[in-house]
Amino acid sequence: MTRAVTTAARVIPPRCPPPPPVSRHAGTEKSVFPLPDPQDFFQAAQVKFDDLIKDTRKLKRDLTACEKDVQKVCANSSEENLQPFKDKMESFISTARTDSEHPLNHALDRQGRKCYFGVKPKSGDKEVAPGYVFMLWYEFSSDFKNAWVRQSKNISKER
Repeated sequence: MTRAVTTAARVIPPRCPPPPPVSRHAGTEKSVFPLPDPQDFFQAAQVKFDDLIKDTRKLKRDLTACEKDVQKVCANSSEENLQPFKDKMESFISTARTDSEHPLNHALDRQGRKCYFGVKPKSGDKEVAPGYVFMLWYEFSSDFKNAWVRQSKNISKER
């Protein structure tokens, strides 16, 4: 991701990629809106992210406890009884660790929100609330969808 460069006199915007070519399905029934539905952003804004953070931390603690239990079982089991259990549990724990290290989990952290969302808090606020970010996206997506539908109708009339 490129960022704008500030010089003493002016701001130089980042290079923008060329616009995508017009879809051959533009203006037809096969045309697909390129963003998530605005209502999805609205619903995401209603989520209580603090509860998700607490649940994620609890799951990580539970996973650590599970790992310790698996190690105890493996240490106290004979070799002939060990095998299907050990492989399946190692696979499960590995997958769970990978899932818990997903970038979105970092974005849920208060420290990660500013970096991940790239939005500064409103004046007077200490942090960026995820609901605020999703409401910004809701407004953008809604406006974009209205413009997209109008453009689609115009293309349809031209055909």
